Amino acid sequence: MNEIDYLNKALSKVTDKLNSYSLNYVADVMIYPVSESAAGSVGEIVKSVFGSAVLGGASESNTHELHEELLSGLSYAGDSGAYANKKYVGSSEHVRDLQNITNKLKPVLTNCSSVTSFWLKEGHPFYPVFWDFAFLVEGGNKFIIIGSSSD
Repeated sequence: MNEIDYLNKALSKVTDKLNSYSLNYVADVMIYPVSESAAGSVGEIVKSVFGSAVLGGASESNTHELHEELLSGLSYAGDSGAYANKKYVGSSEHVRDLQNITNKLKPVLTNCSSVTSFWLKEGHPFYPVFWDFAFLVEGGNKFIIIGSSSD
């Protein structure tokens, strides 16, 4: 199992906990490896991963922004009509789980040469309602990390 597989397992563990005992709320975050042969524009790379996805826009970003967006999404508590697991969000277990993700993310981003933030006009693998993010990371590891929450 490689670093990305371990990170995906940690992300799945956190989203499962967020979604458990939630109300009108489902969070999803996933890392999709990009083939080494995939090249071209961000739109072409996104299409190689998500098939018929249509890129809505893209901008240069960095690992700090990626990390902040990820932790922000995984810390979203919601409101009275739609919320993540109230007993989990903000708990010491939640803080430990986010630290574990941070620790697993650092080596994956170590040899990063560029980060591009983007959004999809069509073909999102999840259903964004409350929050969403998507980043293409290129360098030692080439992947897309994408997440959102829905009702």
